[in-house]
This record gives sequence, C-alpha cells and structure tokens, in this order.
Amino acid sequence: MRIGLLTACYEPVTNGVTRMVALYVQTLQAFGHEPTVFTLGPREFQRSDGSLVVSPGVPLGRSGYFAAAGYSRAAQKALNQMDILHAHHLGMGIEFARRYSERPLVYTNHTRYDLYAEVYTPLWPPRLARETGRLLAGHLWSRRANVADVIIAPTAEIGRTMRRFGVSRPIVVIPNGIERASFVDPPDPFNRSDFSWGSDTVVGVYCGRLAVEKNLDTLLAQFAAARKEDPRLRLLLIGDGPSREKLRIRARELGLTRFVHMTGQVAFEEVANYLAAADFFVTSSRSEVDPLTVIEAMAAGLPILAFDCGWARDTVPPEAGLLAGPDPRGLAAGMVDLAGDAGRRHALGQEAARRSLRRDFNETARKTIALYEALLTGNQPALDQLAIFSA
Repeated sequence: MRIGLLTACYEPVTNGVTRMVALYVQTLQAFGHEPTVFTLGPREFQRSDGSLVVSPGVPLGRSGYFAAAGYSRAAQKALNQMDILHAHHLGMGIEFARRYSERPLVYTNHTRYDLYAEVYTPLWPPRLARETGRLLAGHLWSRRANVADVIIAPTAEIGRTMRRFGVSRPIVVIPNGIERASFVDPPDPFNRSDFSWGSDTVVGVYCGRLAVEKNLDTLLAQFAAARKEDPRLRLLLIGDGPSREKLRIRARELGLTRFVHMTGQVAFEEVANYLAAADFFVTSSRSEVDPLTVIEAMAAGLPILAFDCGWARDTVPPEAGLLAGPDPRGLAAGMVDLAGDAGRRHALGQEAARRSLRRDFNETARKTIALYEALLTGNQPALDQLAIFSA
C-alpha cells in the first residue's frame, strides 16, 4: 500500500506531530507498506529516494512550521500516485490533499484549535477570547475536517469536542503510540549531579515546546510556591520555543535560577536520558490532545502531575499520576505531595510504566492500517465497526 502522509513540518523541529509522522514512516515500512511524507520547507530537506517530497514554504517564525499557497507540480504528481492519503494538519495537509487528489483521505486531529485561539488573544477579555476560540474551531473543523473520509481522534474527549464544533464525518478513536524501548532503558542516563543538584533533591520535569499555549508561567509560579514548602524540589525544562527567554527572565524574578534548569532544544534521542534524572513529570498545559511527551514519561516510569482537564483524564490513569483541581495552587500541592512521599512516587511510576505498554506504536499502526484497508475496499461494515462516532 502506498500511503501519503501530509504535514506542515517534518525535519526542522522535533515536536509531537513530527515524531508521530516519523513513527508512521518507520512502522509502516516495517509492515511492508510504502509511506511517503509530503511537507513544506527549503529545498535541501528533499530526499533523493522519494520518501520525503518537499514543496517550497515560508517559515512561520520559530514555530518550525512552514506555509505555502500550494504544493509544487512534482508534489502534486507524486500525491496522485498514492493509494491513500493521511493528513496531520488542517491547512497544509488536509486542504492540499483535497485540492490536488481524490484519493481516500484520513485526517488525524492533533490540536485543540478552540483553546489555542484563547491563549493567543491575551489582550482580549476572557469571554471574547473564548468565543473567538469557539468560532475559529467551528470554522476550521467543520469547513476542513469534514472533507476527509474518516477522522482519527487520539482520545474520545477530542472526538466529542469535534462533534460539538460541527464535524459530521465518521470519527475513529485511535490513541497515540510511542516507541517505548529507549524510555524504558535510556542509553546514557543523566543524574542530578549533571545539573549541580544534590542526591537528596526531588526533580520534576517538563518536556515540550516552550510556548504560551503550554501555560508555563503558571508552572513556574506553582513550582515557586511548592519550593516554599519543600526546598528540595528542582525543575527540569526540556525543549525550546518562542517563550524560552521570557521564562528564563521569569524564573530569575521568582528567585528560581539555581533551581530550574532549561536544556534548550534537545535531540529526540537524548530526551530519555534527561527523563532518567527526574522523579515525576509535571505539565500545566490544558490545550493538549494526547501528548506524546506524557506517554513517553510514563514509559520512563515517571508519575504524571497535571491539571484535571479533558486530555489528562483520557491520557493519565488515576493509578499513574495526580490530577490537580481548579485551586490556583493545585499543581504546587501535587508537587509537595510527590516530593514528600517516595513510596507513592514509586507506586505511581510503576503503574505508569505498566500502562504505557498499551501505547506501543505498533498497535497504533495496526489499527490505522485496518482503517486504510476498510476505506480502500469500501468495506462499510468494517468502517462502521471502527467508528466510535458515526456520521
């Protein structure tokens, strides 16, 4: 089967969508299929073997994403040689797929567009920002997602959300998966001394983009509050993004410079080594769908601390972490609880590692291939069986 995977970024940065597409390539090839990635970027990203087809694009700031008015002629021709298309982006993915091809089309939704719109209108009154988010999500999802034949939702929560915003196509829930091996047994693990921290410290870790939608100002403020109760706490921030300098300044203002270590951009192969130095994973983001970084931390045996919100209830089993309530100090209290109880951390971490067994990417790929085959053969009963939310 020849499968076209469409995305707005691939090699420039390591983020969740990039890693997901890379895992599809690797696993589909292992299963005997022929995946080709269609993306945007500079000409030097192009691969001579045809596995990566790049159309010229303009970088969107430091986001790692690119924009373009359309695909090159070569990309359009290659697109129509595929048996099936799988878009991972609404604009430079699903729209281009339908513009240039009538092949069966699957779309995986990775983004809470309604929540992104809220956080990127910070000067607006909260009610107006929320309404803007709803209008944008309704427009994007109903206008663009509805041109796909089938939609993959990584969690039931995002499937229900898309239905509320006008998506009427069949929705199949296929959870995100990861390649677990390196997280279970990191090749060159770091320890506390690598960051000039003592062996008696308790380390929380965040991994991901440093950007406004991740709500990291709140994470720093709650970490500062937690340290007042337990000064052993330390925080490791893995990743880069447009908010990095702002966060560095904020950490200094809060008196946290010696207690927060920011790694900057880290090669994906190194992430597991950094996670090995931590005692728990903490995130303040409310705008995720089914974050790979959380699943990877679970595979590394780390308990998860997050706000009690839609994505967290679907991704983090109660036996594998703590979900903080609406109390403004909820994360701080969770950090203090985890820091003060090594036995609880160990029990939660063990269960997190066990639950991550269900998130092996081979299972994600098998379910997705079954969906491809049902679409290609027109097997409506099989599609109806797969779809959790029918048309």
